[in-house]
Amino acid sequence: MANSVREFVIESLRGFWNRITEIGVPHSNLTASIPYGFIDATSTSTVMTAAVNGITELRNGVIVVLTNNVIGSAAGYTININELGAKPVYYFYDDTTQSSSDFTVGKTCMFVYDTLKVSGGCWNMMYPFSPNSSSSAYLIRHHYSTRPLATALGRYRLLFTSPDGSTYVPANSSTSTSATTSKTVTAEKIDPFGEILYYNTTTTKTANQTPSTSILYIQMRITIGYSFNRTNAAATMTTSTPVYIKCTPQADGSAIIDPDTPYVQSLPSTEDGKIYIFLGVASSATQVELLMNHPVYQFKNGRICLWTNVDNSAPHISQISSSTLSQEIADNEIYNAGTLTSLTITLPNTITADFISQVNFTSGSTATVFTAPNTILWCVGSLTNSTFTPSANKRYTIMFYSDGVNVIGIVQGFTITSA
Repeated sequence: MANSVREFVIESLRGFWNRITEIGVPHSNLTASIPYGFIDATSTSTVMTAAVNGITELRNGVIVVLTNNVIGSAAGYTININELGAKPVYYFYDDTTQSSSDFTVGKTCMFVYDTLKVSGGCWNMMYPFSPNSSSSAYLIRHHYSTRPLATALGRYRLLFTSPDGSTYVPANSSTSTSATTSKTVTAEKIDPFGEILYYNTTTTKTANQTPSTSILYIQMRITIGYSFNRTNAAATMTTSTPVYIKCTPQADGSAIIDPDTPYVQSLPSTEDGKIYIFLGVASSATQVELLMNHPVYQFKNGRICLWTNVDNSAPHISQISSSTLSQEIADNEIYNAGTLTSLTITLPNTITADFISQVNFTSGSTATVFTAPNTILWCVGSLTNSTFTPSANKRYTIMFYSDGVNVIGIVQGFTITSA
């Protein structure tokens, strides 16, 4: 294997030296370089010419670097080097798309001659966009086979993935051509962890049609108002701030986008039963830099955390050191208290179907004063639909849970000899 690699390197170097000899560069003072030239002053936007030393024929793989200080290119332009023939210019990453207005004044670009892409040969324009460009062709395009649409699709919309992955779900089914017009948010279920794509064209589509991959983007600067607008006015986002899609999680692991507030720029500070899909970062009051990764967040157990559609997390435990407690109980939370003179329980504004919480406390020689919402249905010992009043000198555990309709409070207590 070592000998084979050595022979390959030697042959490659021999070919390089032979090529240097062909173009007349002395071995004793060798500076290897790519042939370089300038667009001639007589060039037009569609017919460009250049004189470049060292190029006497056009063959597959010939490389040249050209600087354009004359005129910007136009659709279908050709380049004729050393009068060897006017050849069309194509993007290096695409077999069918010709370069158009990309060779602008002041730009220096590399071109590679290709005899295989089109009959008669062409120039492949290498890296036509600046790394700092916001051009859609520089950003990341979707190249996988696409799926049909769940509903109608208007211009410049975001597309989400259906829960079973079979269709794309447009952010809305409106055909409005304005970003400042109010639009009804889709009520279709989406996969919170699925692809989010941007449909970058003005062409509308009907349900069950399949959009072309050439106009779907994974990462791009987008105008949010085409996808989400509930105010009938231009968006007023805070720049350099994250943007999240606000959703209601469903029992099957899917999500439905909030119909009234489909996007927000901050995460909640209390539990609201919602999840938040990271979309990107606002680049202006009306535009978002759509990014590739979309983690999903929720407020749970007193903190922001990543959401999964399977909750395997252990309950969070809060140790209570004070002798009084006034607490809005949180889901999946255990409150461990000592002897309490008073205990006030309140419920969150939003109670999910899987809500569960627990409070443990001691009622001392003077019974704890207890207050709770009268909407709670109590099960105290063997008595159901009763009320709960703590007795003195007992240790209590109260389990609160949702049955899908009501909040149930189950009480168990045992007598202690001293508090």
